[in-house]
Amino acid sequence: MKSGWALREKQKFGKKGSGKRIPKEVVKLLKGYFHSENTPGKSHLSAEDMIRELHMAAEMGHLAKEKIPQKVDIIRGWISRYSTHIKVEAAKKALTTSGNFQ
Repeated sequence: MKSGWALREKQKFGKKGSGKRIPKEVVKLLKGYFHSENTPGKSHLSAEDMIRELHMAAEMGHLAKEKIPQKVDIIRGWISRYSTHIKVEAAKKALTTSGNFQ
């Protein structure tokens, strides 16, 4: 084994979340697409549909093409994290409102 392999400056810990982030204007559009399924007459949008919608928004000039995530898995991950966040917020709200009736 090489000497110095265990030195602190060689460690790769603490780098989680240091990658690219989805731009705020893209997140705003994704939230709109996510919540559009709650409107009557609209069906659930998949990650592929959301990517298609983002490309259409870029063609109309609402968004730069460089800001659109290249992989569908990035959108799938965002959907998973965001839906979990929404469910946690709804549960917290339900707990606070149900606590007021006791």
